[in-house]
Amino acid sequence: MKFSTVYCIIILVLIQQQSDGFLLNKLRKNIKAFMKGKKSQFREYPLIGGLEYPGNILALQGRIEKLWKEYYTCLKRKYELLGPQKTVTPEAIMVFEGSSIRLDCKVCISPAETNTFKNVTWSYNTIPSNEATVIKYGEHAQLSREDKVLHMKNLEDENTGLYLCKNGNTVTASYYLEVTDASEPLAKVRPKTAPKGPYEKPPQVVPGHDIQVFTQWQTWSPCNKCGEVGKKVRFGICNVKLLHDGDLKTNTVNIPKSIKPSSEKLTNQAAGVIGTEERKAVKILTLFKGGIPCRSSLLPPELQSIPEILTRKSEVMVAFCKETCLEDLSIFEVVDEHGNVLETANNSDGIYSKGQDPSLIIIKVESRTQYEDTNTPKVTIRCPGHLNTDIPVQWQIGTKIINPIVIEKESGGRIRIDTYGRIKLKRPRLSDSNTYSCRQNKMLVGSVQLIVTRKIETNFYDLIMYFGLAVIIGSIVIVSYCIFKNRKRSSA
Repeated sequence: MKFSTVYCIIILVLIQQQSDGFLLNKLRKNIKAFMKGKKSQFREYPLIGGLEYPGNILALQGRIEKLWKEYYTCLKRKYELLGPQKTVTPEAIMVFEGSSIRLDCKVCISPAETNTFKNVTWSYNTIPSNEATVIKYGEHAQLSREDKVLHMKNLEDENTGLYLCKNGNTVTASYYLEVTDASEPLAKVRPKTAPKGPYEKPPQVVPGHDIQVFTQWQTWSPCNKCGEVGKKVRFGICNVKLLHDGDLKTNTVNIPKSIKPSSEKLTNQAAGVIGTEERKAVKILTLFKGGIPCRSSLLPPELQSIPEILTRKSEVMVAFCKETCLEDLSIFEVVDEHGNVLETANNSDGIYSKGQDPSLIIIKVESRTQYEDTNTPKVTIRCPGHLNTDIPVQWQIGTKIINPIVIEKESGGRIRIDTYGRIKLKRPRLSDSNTYSCRQNKMLVGSVQLIVTRKIETNFYDLIMYFGLAVIIGSIVIVSYCIFKNRKRSSA
């Protein structure tokens, strides 16, 4: 201790004696290098945050206690979902083309692992391939930073597959997503608040089976207008599920019509075999406890052919809505610190300001040309663009908005706009040739130039007529040639 004190005094004396400051500068450099080395050593150890060591801060202690309770509640819920067979429960989901979906990452994160939650990844598997591909986030696939929810927009058939959320070595139950087109049968229904129906169908128990057919409803789409009465829609997909978890009941051995043998007299052995086959088909429902869509590729044909499942349609519910316009999103204004408007840009006309966020102003307007002829029985015009939302599409011809009710009435049902927002034409005419533009939330997202041409149809009788005409003309040519040749010989 004494030696160190004397050493410090000597250093101070030498510093005072050096008027040029050479020793002082050298000492400063040495201390700086020493402290830099210590800092590098300190960085090797992870920083301890408030969640790891709250100290005596009561508010932080309460927060940590709440997080741990939520974590144990999540684990308990996961354990209950395992059921008596102690298996994870995947989900089967069916959506329509052009719609969006949110997939929750069902990983239970403890407060001690909050720093690793940022390492969550989503993977995608095509069926029947088993190769997993990490999802790349972009315009149509986005990941929420807070809860790691995967939000996919403007879905297409190529998005069908198995989706899995993974955090380190922890893997959650998978989602089987199936994107369907207009082939899914749809019935239009009204909300229960409407004065008259048709209303949604209630769940139905299949007689002689331990299964139930029901409608799985999606969330409402945003209103297609603001400040005035508009429309919103939501789709309900037909699903099938077991009435009870666990083993199948003994009464699920009835034989569907599709697998009945031709002979009406069945031996006990044959009936037992058929019953076993159906039990195998139903057994997949024990895996997907939430149900499987009625027209899903996961549902075996033996179940799809049951009349109650075969005739059950998915449903679409349309309701009126009126929402307040919080702000005109199509008009962007640049204001100064005093609130004075310096610049305005009408985004709906494709005009943007340099002051706007580039990620918000990139709206891709898709355009295409569609050729049809007057002999085509049915023509479908789809909106090629999308705002990555489920807002219903509004069609225009020039500046004139197409009213679905009016155009169907004026055309006698020849032209209509279906539930999916597509224009359906029967027996197209030359006058139908035009440019059809589609908008979402007053924003132009796409345009279709329809060109209808008249095609001359040739049938079998026309071919016979053409062949006969060719024979007659050929005969005339041959006879004329023979007469000319004979005259030449006689003159010689």
